[in-house]
Amino acid sequence: PYPDDPYVVARDAAIADAAIATSSIDYDDDDTAPIDSQPHEPRGSPRDT
Repeated sequence: PYPDDPYVVARDAAIADAAIATSSIDYDDDDTAPIDSQPHEPRGSPRDT
């Protein structure tokens, strides 16, 4: 698996996206600070309730 292999890149991106989505749901954004740069999941998330 080479870093520039399109399949590996796509797979890794999908895994990363899934990990970010799961983290933002299961935990508060404080535990996953890097996603704060993405407007996708603001700190006042409805999922906090």
